[in-house]
Amino acid sequence: MVRAEYDDGRIIKDETYLCNLRISLEDMNIGSALTVGVCEAFVHTAYLDISEVPAKYEYMKNELLEFFDKDTVDNEEIKFFRQFADKY
Repeated sequence: MVRAEYDDGRIIKDETYLCNLRISLEDMNIGSALTVGVCEAFVHTAYLDISEVPAKYEYMKNELLEFFDKDTVDNEEIKFFRQFADKY
């Protein structure tokens, strides 16, 4: 089995919100990875340079939490997830 450099990461921070939203920061051999997940709906990983991590972590977390504070329908959630993935 061939393993990529980013397969050997170490979890630095792992937070769960609202019982179904999770954001994890992983230190990789080639930088850092921020992974967000929404239970049974969405998973996205952004690969970043270490200098980008503090700001991007907070931006991503706050944007997701702000969205989940709103009452939405399925179509709005899909649109949000697509825009979020394109942005990050």
